[in-house]
Amino acid sequence: MIPLRNIGNTDIQITPIAMGCWPISGVTSVDVTEQASLATLKAAFESGINFFDTAYCYGYEGESERLIAQALGDRRDRIV
Repeated sequence: MIPLRNIGNTDIQITPIAMGCWPISGVTSVDVTEQASLATLKAAFESGINFFDTAYCYGYEGESERLIAQALGDRRDRIV
């Protein structure tokens, strides 16, 4: 299991490694399908990663956030 670290002086704990979510949005030179993106998000979480880096500009109209919600929405209380 990946060790967790607190964010500053809070009780929120995250993995020291985040999954960068820009490539999953499909707007890079990487040819990635929605199915592969969802599988990657689930695999990252199942591997112990709970810290996902995203931004509204990662895809059109919040595409990376939509994919994260679709893949991990039922676990939202355990991800940052």
